[in-house]
Amino acid sequence: MIILKQDSVRSNAKDNFLSLFPNKHKSHISNIFFEVIRNGAKTVDEVLFHVITKAVIKLQAARQYNDPYNEVKFGLILRNLNNNQKQAQAFALYCLTWESLPKEIKEADKNKRAGYYRAKYLDAQPATDKQRLYLKKLGWTGAVISKQHASRLIDRLTGGGNK
Repeated sequence: MIILKQDSVRSNAKDNFLSLFPNKHKSHISNIFFEVIRNGAKTVDEVLFHVITKAVIKLQAARQYNDPYNEVKFGLILRNLNNNQKQAQAFALYCLTWESLPKEIKEADKNKRAGYYRAKYLDAQPATDKQRLYLKKLGWTGAVISKQHASRLIDRLTGGGNK
């Protein structure tokens, strides 16, 4: 199911298909689908045909040049395309839908995701000495858990950002 919202695209189809692959391959697999669409594939069948063709060629090259990493990756792509056809079709439709969206919507969605991952990263990082000193100057005496926490405290204490 593809759900289009005002500023983002969320898709069970995307998650369902990509969950069949190890994390280290997911972005490359997505890129293969998007590449064939950007090169002119207009239907689900065309997308899948070109993805399969590309995977077969890459698998043959991996075998020819004794490249076990790519042999496993492209073999897995072909197996999942064959064994999970409905998920592959739904993912191809998701990719076609995504590519048909206006640039502004795609950019807004990318920025939203970037903000989420940035916040997640900052939550995992300790506050810097500079942040701790600044908070002390602002009168903060409580604990500072992370860079993200320190940034929010600074925004709140200086009247900036989200209160």
